[in-house]
Amino acid sequence: MKSLARWLKPLLGMFFVFSALSKFIDLDKLYIYIFSFGFFSLDFSVVIGWGFTAFELLLGMVLLSGRWHRLASTLGVLLLAGFTVFLAYAHLIGRTDSCHCMGELMELNPVVSMLKNAVLIALMLIVWRFGQDRVALHGVSRSRKSLYILHAPVAMLIPEALLVLGGFSGWWHMDYYDLWYSLVLVGCAAMGALLLSHSFWKRWYVCLPVVLIPFVAILVLDAYVALFGRNNEEPFNAEVLQRQLNGPLQDFSQGRKVVAFYSRKCNYCRMASQKVSMIQQRHNLPFESFANVFPGVDTTDVEMFFESDQQQHYAQLKIEPDTFLYITYGQFPLVLLLQDGQVIQTYSHSDISEKEICNFVTYEK
Repeated sequence: MKSLARWLKPLLGMFFVFSALSKFIDLDKLYIYIFSFGFFSLDFSVVIGWGFTAFELLLGMVLLSGRWHRLASTLGVLLLAGFTVFLAYAHLIGRTDSCHCMGELMELNPVVSMLKNAVLIALMLIVWRFGQDRVALHGVSRSRKSLYILHAPVAMLIPEALLVLGGFSGWWHMDYYDLWYSLVLVGCAAMGALLLSHSFWKRWYVCLPVVLIPFVAILVLDAYVALFGRNNEEPFNAEVLQRQLNGPLQDFSQGRKVVAFYSRKCNYCRMASQKVSMIQQRHNLPFESFANVFPGVDTTDVEMFFESDQQQHYAQLKIEPDTFLYITYGQFPLVLLLQDGQVIQTYSHSDISEKEICNFVTYEK
């Protein structure tokens, strides 16, 4: 059992790193999933998703380093148990959609994910009972000490290699930014694992920065943009938009309207549609205050856009594709807050503000 635990520990560490990376490249969808339960605001759902992803990366980093054995094993069991309780609740209320536990790499419903967690908890308990802290390196030869020190950072690269291999092979979607962001994230975690492998790992001024590395890295790479990187002037062509508001879009030129420009094949547009729909439903905002605009495609194509039950079919209009591109400058989704045909605020998919939309729609003179 001790031999088994010795092998399981780094394997579980690599699993947690892989799980964190798979969540990271689809963090927006994880935020939306958390937000869909109605417990937290959109911004706080972002913080929760960021925190869980960073904690998983930290846990994998510590397990691979071999340090803090009891603490890491206990926290691993508690994390998995907490996820399982949440998934049990999701199952009880009838949720059958993907829990995003492995991002978009694996579509796991709550039941399947609970079974996965049960297996992982059993393996973590074996590690907790029969594993041990890494032995001290005093008196060890230089070559063997180098292997001890380098094995954790090298092992950290294996989940990243699997992620990149799957992305390039077409097993899952992974774009250029996902590649570089995940490489930076793994590089930061590998640096932390390397620090834990040295003799000064017990010193608090080393441990504290090491523990914060995953949280700071994800904050810089993703959460900063999601929470604070808002651009109040998303690009749009005001002149062309005004002509459309005097013509095909004239129904949206009176009163307060939330008008979203979506492209059917755009995944970011689907995420924006889910966010807007959940905000409207959660706060019971007037259905008629929301509208969608699509480029001129047939009805079947538009219906394929609404792949999620959480996306509402608001009043929708189709305009010429060229006009759609002129208005959005080819950058979509574009969500506009319109007051009597005047643009008050603009959003992309990542900076949609729950509070601002609610205040705008419910404003009374």
